[in-house]
Amino acid sequence: VSQIVAAAGELDDFQRNTAMEKARDHVDAALKRAGENPPAPRSTVEALRSERDPINKANFLQQVLFSELDDVRRDRQTLSDLQARLSSMTNDIDNALGDALGATFDYFRAGGQ
Repeated sequence: VSQIVAAAGELDDFQRNTAMEKARDHVDAALKRAGENPPAPRSTVEALRSERDPINKANFLQQVLFSELDDVRRDRQTLSDLQARLSSMTNDIDNALGDALGATFDYFRAGGQ
């Protein structure tokens, strides 16, 4: 019982990944104690296993979510890099156009020479 209470308390940790690991460790410790001499009733062991399943699923979903968030972060960084390159290319084109217009005006001011 104390391990399950500790597992529930761990879930309030602001570091969710650590909280899930600690909660799972407490449930595993409770399962281990349930198997010691004298062994806990079968219903207790089943209840403990049923507690472990949602924690394992939540931990897996959390890992998937973090992986997806990392993919989105990398995509956003790629888009930012592309935007910076496009801006640089636009500035280069604007500068080249200004130079070309200036050279054209100079050419005509000089009488087409």
